[in-house]
Parts: sequence; structure tokens; C-alpha cells
Amino acid sequence: MINVTIDFKDKEKFDRLIRYIENNEVYFEAQAAIIDLADSTVSSMHEIIDTSRRRPDAGTHKLENAIDKKILNTTAGVEVGIGEISRLRVEAPYFEVLDVGGYIPNHGNFVPLGAFAPGNPKPDAGSFRDGQWVVGAGKYKFKAKRAIEGIDYIGSAIRELDRKLRETIESLGGKFLTGMSKT
Repeated sequence: MINVTIDFKDKEKFDRLIRYIENNEVYFEAQAAIIDLADSTVSSMHEIIDTSRRRPDAGTHKLENAIDKKILNTTAGVEVGIGEISRLRVEAPYFEVLDVGGYIPNHGNFVPLGAFAPGNPKPDAGSFRDGQWVVGAGKYKFKAKRAIEGIDYIGSAIRELDRKLRETIESLGGKFLTGMSKT
């Protein structure tokens, strides 16, 4: 959060500043820019996830669909959240593992049902001999021999957001100060 402290000894100048801020188009541009940045960040996360995919997707795109922006507050400016944790935990409980790496939560080193071989819906006997596949709760599961490599989609999106936010602040701050000198 960015906080600005202004100390005025002259009430008339202070009142003029408040009127300038309230009537300034830069304020509304900044709110629109925040929403645009949130949309851009969500799109960036979706793209990183999609391009980092190593296995064929079942077409559900659960993680991408669970990541969205949510406007939290519009009272004094705009507050936007990206990726509601409670929703991610329900719709894509592996969201953290995909980001930082490791094993899927609540599965130990077992990964839920996946693609076995082109055209084969279930693993064959050879797969079981290697100890890579097990049957659990009536479903075939893959026993992972190594952890999932994280793709850092959250960190990448935050770094990109930070860069774009700095550019936006510089641009809008310049407009704000230029207009201020005219009042």
C-alpha cells in the first residue's frame, strides 16, 4: 500500500489541493489502470501455466479457471485481489505445488489419475512391475519417483505486475504533478 502524508499550514491551499484531487481525471485513470493491471496479471498467470504444461490437459483448465481478479473495495480508490485462496484450495488444490514444486497435497507422492500412454486408458502390467502405478480407492494412481518442478507462475506474475505498476505510477504521477502546477 502507498501512503502519502501532506502537511499544510495554509488551509486555503489545502482546500485547493483537495478540490484538485477530487476533480482530477488522473484519479479515475489510476483506478482504471489498477483494474487493467489486475486483468493483465491474471492473463500472465494463465499463459505461464498453459505454456509450462508438460502433460496433455484434460481440457478442464481447473487452475487457470480458478485464478481470477476480484474487486475488493471501491470506497477510497480501488482494491483488487488476484487468486482467492479459498477458491484455489477447492478448485485446484495443487496450485501451490505447481508454483513452488513438491508433491501434490493429500496424496503423498501419488499423483492423481493421468495419461498412461497414447490410446491406453489404464496402465499395463509392465507399468505395475516397475512399481510406478498402484491401485487406490478403485482408481489407478501414479507413484511419483521425483517431486514436481515448480514453474513460479505466482512469482513471475508478481515481478511483471511490479514492473508495470512502477511504469504506471511514474506515468500517472507525472500527469498529476503537471496538472497540479496549473492550479
